[in-house]
Amino acid sequence: MLREEGGTYTRGIGSQTGYDSDQRGKVGILPCRISEAGNDRRLLREWVDLPFRIHAADRTWVPPLRADARRDLDRRRNPLFALADIEHFVLHEDGRPAGRVAAALMPAYNERCVPKGLPPTGFVGFLDVHAGRADHAEQLLDAAGAWLAARGAARAIGPCQYFSGQDMGLLIEGFDQPPALFQTHGRPGDLLLWEKAGYRESAGLATYRIPAEVIDARGPGLVAAGDAAARRLGLTARSMRRGGADLELIRTLFNASFASSPENLPYDHDLFHHIVAPLRPLLDPRLVRFVERDGRPVGFTLSVPDLNELLARMGGRAGPLDLLRARSRARRIRTAVVLIAGVLPEMPMGVAPVLFGETFRGVSEGGYREIRTTWVHDDNTAMRYLIERGLPVAPDRRYLLLERALGES
Repeated sequence: MLREEGGTYTRGIGSQTGYDSDQRGKVGILPCRISEAGNDRRLLREWVDLPFRIHAADRTWVPPLRADARRDLDRRRNPLFALADIEHFVLHEDGRPAGRVAAALMPAYNERCVPKGLPPTGFVGFLDVHAGRADHAEQLLDAAGAWLAARGAARAIGPCQYFSGQDMGLLIEGFDQPPALFQTHGRPGDLLLWEKAGYRESAGLATYRIPAEVIDARGPGLVAAGDAAARRLGLTARSMRRGGADLELIRTLFNASFASSPENLPYDHDLFHHIVAPLRPLLDPRLVRFVERDGRPVGFTLSVPDLNELLARMGGRAGPLDLLRARSRARRIRTAVVLIAGVLPEMPMGVAPVLFGETFRGVSEGGYREIRTTWVHDDNTAMRYLIERGLPVAPDRRYLLLERALGES
């Protein structure tokens, strides 16, 4: 079992996957130490840099912008730190950073999603270790679990980047291609790393790729069907035209659309706008669609250009010229990523085809030749039916959410 020593975790001497500081050099004891990053600038810098070292040779890994990663770690600038208890962990071997993970406990999630009387659930994510280092993964996941358990959590879910409203899921199929924006990267051996640390399947997720031939064959019919449904229901549609005001409208519509869904947290104002701030200058208004009834917005669909195509070329760094060129380069991206869509619960059945048609209308108007999606839960049978039978296309990437009871050895 782990024990905590003022922000540094070590494993008992009997384990071959760790060490006590006075046991260096003994056979079977690896010189590893895990530290809480807190506000330590050196540790936070190492936490940001680690995936660049670990995945540098992986052609399917898309490096994030380091500036955005540092921005998300800034407790003064990221509103999530006011909504959740978060810690980042760095594992050192022989004094060198060799792995990382993060843990988060979000009171709003536990108030909404965990039955009354049960202990809280925490989230674990951002696990990065060198391929095959199950020992490092186990130590990091144990440290994150111990941190959560010390704060009253009885269960951990992962991989989630802080909570279930952000990037999540462990890739188990589709390793041959880079992820689209907001999809997670993974390696074939990663599931074993989590399983060796005691995690088991909790839920299945899938993402989809809709190629040009399907867009050409099915798109016009879907747009026409959406228009017919709109006329029948007395609906009109428009694209994004008011910048920040329309982004705020998306937030309020999303929160209202999923108000009765126990697994969807309403987005806090400041957190939502923090998340979309890097995207805002690069949004294509044709991909952001609103459905209205008597001038009142009642539904929306939000898609974006697949900005991972830009990030893959930047290598994690963006100078002033890169940022100036990003907007013109974004206009040349030919893949759109469907992020979220929603309809107010009081609306009658039949609005979904309108949103589906509007999504394809925006794709057609923007000249996009491919559509990719973020995750669709396996139990979301209605959406899966629309995609898998209506288009039809099969999932191109599959993911798992995993869970572990805390306090287990």
